[in-house]
Amino acid sequence: MPKRFQMGDEINDYTVIRKLGSGGMGAVLLVSRNSDGAEFALKYCTDNAPEALRRFAREVRAMGRVSHPNVVPVIDQDLEHNPPYFVMPVAIGSLDAEIPTFSTNHEAALDAFLGLCDGVSAVHKIIGPHRDLKPHNTLRMTDNTVAVSD
Repeated sequence: MPKRFQMGDEINDYTVIRKLGSGGMGAVLLVSRNSDGAEFALKYCTDNAPEALRRFAREVRAMGRVSHPNVVPVIDQDLEHNPPYFVMPVAIGSLDAEIPTFSTNHEAALDAFLGLCDGVSAVHKIIGPHRDLKPHNTLRMTDNTVAVSD
């Protein structure tokens, strides 16, 4: 059974504040960096099966190769940690929460779509097809940009 983190747990240079969410093979935590108190999102692998760990590591390495405003950046990572993790900026939320407003705000829908297209294009140019594109994996960042994750 993979480790589950609780509020106050330390993961290298980060302290867990609270859980933000979870998905197929990972969970996301709000953490603060011990050295300066800056807050980030830390995603760790919740599946300790060898294939899941390989897929998680491949995802982190791939995301780390793409530097584009519409792709979530990898700020830090430790793929040798048990469980492996990576650190990214904290997002306001994902586009799945915004979908109801898009039917009445076409300009916002178009802006989000164009940001998504730019991010997907950057991913495709550097690492190939995304393979898990969905509103939940498209994040609204604090600067209001749309960024592709996962």
